[in-house]
Amino acid sequence: ADRELLVALGKMMQRKNKPPPAPASVTVGPPSPTSVPKQPPAAEIKNVATVVRRRFGTSPFDKHWLNVDCCGLFCAGLTYMLHLYGCYAVCTVLIPPWMSYLGENGVRKVSGFWSH
Repeated sequence: ADRELLVALGKMMQRKNKPPPAPASVTVGPPSPTSVPKQPPAAEIKNVATVVRRRFGTSPFDKHWLNVDCCGLFCAGLTYMLHLYGCYAVCTVLIPPWMSYLGENGVRKVSGFWSH
């Protein structure tokens, strides 16, 4: 009784011109050769997408990753200037007093393995 009710309900819910669905059949074994799609000939294959490879940018196909907006370039320049200032400060302020000494006449002499 329940099955008859479900079948009647299914027929009621279908669209008017749509045929009823075919019962699902389960097949065991290798797929039939007709189910494998055939490759179109090489002359019929069309390009699906075109990749634009720019020299600079942030897309995955660009040659060099660089954000070329004005804020990014300013921040990159500021970062490089801070790095260069750090190198200058280490090489002129930190290392010379640490690696040298003042002589008797007040002249700074660099100490190291080569001085003796």
